[in-house]
Amino acid sequence: MTEPPRTADRAGTVPPTEHEPFAAPTEHEAEAAGATGPAPDPRGDADALPPALAARYERREVRKRPAVPQEAAVLRVTDRQDGTDCFLKWYHPGHRPDPEVWRILRDRPADGPDALPHVLRLHRAEVRDGHPFDTAPVCGETHLAAWSQDRPGPAPLPFVHAVVRQAAAALTALHRQGIVHRDLSPANLVLGSLDPPGPDLTVIDFSDAVHAPRPRFGAASEWVGTARYQAPEAGLARQLIHPPADWWSLGMIIAELAGGRHPVRHLTADGARAQVVSGYLDLSAVTDPRLKLLCRGLLTQDFEYRWGAEEVAAWLAGGTPATARRPADRLTGDPLADDPLADDPLADGRPDGPGAAHRLPVFPFAGREFTEPRLLGQALAEHWETARRALARRGTRTELVDWLRNAAASPRYGEGDREELTALLPAFTARRPPGPADVVRLLNWLAPTLPPVHRREPVDPAEGLALLAERAAGLTTGDGDPAAADITDELLDHRILPLLDARRGGSGLSRLHQQWAAELERWPRLVAALHAEFPELRRRRRTEPAVRRPDARLRAAVLWTVAAPEAVRRFLAHQAARQRELLPAPVPWYTWLLGDEGDPLRLLLAHTLALDARDDAEQAALRQRIREEEARTVAGFRREDAFIRSLEHRTVLAWAVGGGAALTFVWIFVLGITDALNWAPQETVALAWIWAVPGAAAVFALELWTAQRIGAPCYHPDRSLAGLVIRGAERPARRARRSPLAGALALAAALGVLVLTLRWAAWVWPAATVSALGWWTWHRHRRWTGEHRRLRDLAWRGELRGLLVPRQRRDGSRNGARPQDGGRTQQEDGRDAPASQERRDHG
Repeated sequence: MTEPPRTADRAGTVPPTEHEPFAAPTEHEAEAAGATGPAPDPRGDADALPPALAARYERREVRKRPAVPQEAAVLRVTDRQDGTDCFLKWYHPGHRPDPEVWRILRDRPADGPDALPHVLRLHRAEVRDGHPFDTAPVCGETHLAAWSQDRPGPAPLPFVHAVVRQAAAALTALHRQGIVHRDLSPANLVLGSLDPPGPDLTVIDFSDAVHAPRPRFGAASEWVGTARYQAPEAGLARQLIHPPADWWSLGMIIAELAGGRHPVRHLTADGARAQVVSGYLDLSAVTDPRLKLLCRGLLTQDFEYRWGAEEVAAWLAGGTPATARRPADRLTGDPLADDPLADDPLADGRPDGPGAAHRLPVFPFAGREFTEPRLLGQALAEHWETARRALARRGTRTELVDWLRNAAASPRYGEGDREELTALLPAFTARRPPGPADVVRLLNWLAPTLPPVHRREPVDPAEGLALLAERAAGLTTGDGDPAAADITDELLDHRILPLLDARRGGSGLSRLHQQWAAELERWPRLVAALHAEFPELRRRRRTEPAVRRPDARLRAAVLWTVAAPEAVRRFLAHQAARQRELLPAPVPWYTWLLGDEGDPLRLLLAHTLALDARDDAEQAALRQRIREEEARTVAGFRREDAFIRSLEHRTVLAWAVGGGAALTFVWIFVLGITDALNWAPQETVALAWIWAVPGAAAVFALELWTAQRIGAPCYHPDRSLAGLVIRGAERPARRARRSPLAGALALAAALGVLVLTLRWAAWVWPAATVSALGWWTWHRHRRWTGEHRRLRDLAWRGELRGLLVPRQRRDGSRNGARPQDGGRTQQEDGRDAPASQERRDHG
């Protein structure tokens, strides 16, 4: 906030900034930084304030321009309302400070238990027109880094003690409020006075501070801090955010101030972190015994034994709190090989434990030499793949077993520790390499205070396990992380989580493992219940691999539902609601799955089968569209048929009357001649006339009904009685013209039959005519009904072929589409030719 311009250090380089934008990314930072570099800064030129801020503040000086978007622009401005000078810190919209930290620094009381002594007070902290900014008073004109630069060598003892007292008061108050600074360095300690006994120190720059009442792991994108002042646990794949990291930073500041040089000789970020993790810090320049004790307490590698507010307060009161042994492990070839604390009587593995005389041999690993079991455990955990390859060699395992037996002889270990090691060693003396569970048990024995981390991935129940499962499952991104999925499978197959339950911050992992296993056992039962409710799903082979044999991503998704049930339930419920809105038609089995939104596993199954639900909905919508289109087509067909019938109705009836008249006129005329000439017995003629009247009525009734039923244009001439009479008269006439003799003989035979029937059975003519017409009426109506239905179906298929949605084939192509291999489609190879020909025949 109020930091003056940064100055060069003694090496002539700019001190690492809060995000180290000029340093090459380490293996941890590469994931967060990405491959594309920082995004464009929407703030533009930091010299020109946005209108929302320029209306109140007048810029006087630009103290710091942001080099990367993570950094804030620092300007010295004048408040137009009261005329006071203050510092304005203008943040990137995507990298604004923690809102809770803002609130505490702005609204804190001036005194009382919630006061924050020697901590920057914010006048304003808000977002205006999308621009986050805060303002604070001018606390001083120089900071501790510039003060040390101007005064080479160790600082005066009164000044150092004053810095310790005031900085400790600030950290104690901040940690009481749940704030972790995360970037405490000399450049962030502003001096309000140059008087050695009273420097009036103020802690500034809370850009990276977070409100973390409980220790937690930060996300990969939260990699912040200055490397030379970072604690060893900040070198994990995800930084451990907790108060002990701030006390380590204070120890580095005091060691540099009291000794006149930094305990870490490396200036690059990677080199500094490597030396910090290695465990060797050069404190030989700190000659004052009291300050040396303070530095040893604050710079303890194991944060469980690191000094905090209570120990520093006791030290300031003149006490001598116990310190843990500063490890003698160091980088190979370090020229500063002499350990200045080697002769310290307190140099033991635990603050107050015995065993100062027990010295372990050196065990080499990853280019370093270890004599401290806890540091070896930390190194094995940090370099998991290197450790796995090393332990795969039998010679390395034999050397490690001997080293462990020597370590177990130390008085720091009790009988229970030795029995635990004895039970563990057979896995490392066998011919086969130890499994992941054996390595985790070894790490638990070597470094019991390790955080719950497996293969460099935090798996703490608070957040890390859920983040790992989310990455492995890929439900939020659509593409799971294979490496993360491999880790989750290893956690399940080798029962790693119960082994990590005893670690600090790992309480509850054993319970989560049991819940995970129980949910995986419940998964097939849930699938079976779905199949029992909807048997058609059982017959779908395409859904079985996804739900019957869960793969690594699905197992990780089940773990996610266990590690963060409420968050996963909300996410899956939201996804299911969106999916249900997009479905074109209801899917009963999908609705059944969503019936209990309080069950994350049920929602996960619905999410897994979402594509099947969409396919079923599309098919149901397709069937509905086909039914509707069929109904419209049939209705249109009937309307056209009715229209044509209405136009030709009178003509059709006229043909029906004409056909009936032509048929009945013949035998009525013949019966009249026979009766008039008395050619046949009167009984026969009377019976014929009795049949003739109802027969004629029957002929006209049958023909008119047929004409009304079939209608135009199908009735005449193909199915009408008039057409039949015409065709029946044409055929004999053509044959008679071709052969007159045959025609004469046929005519004579017909007349003979007519005379015989009239003389002996005249009633046969009306009876036979009505019977024949009745049969023909049934026959032609049946033929017409079948042809009408077939013609309608052909017309419907021809109109709806383009609406059919092709289903995906197993080879990736679609029905009716051109195959990928260049083959012909169904339409191209002529398989539709018979249907097309049939439509042409009936058009």
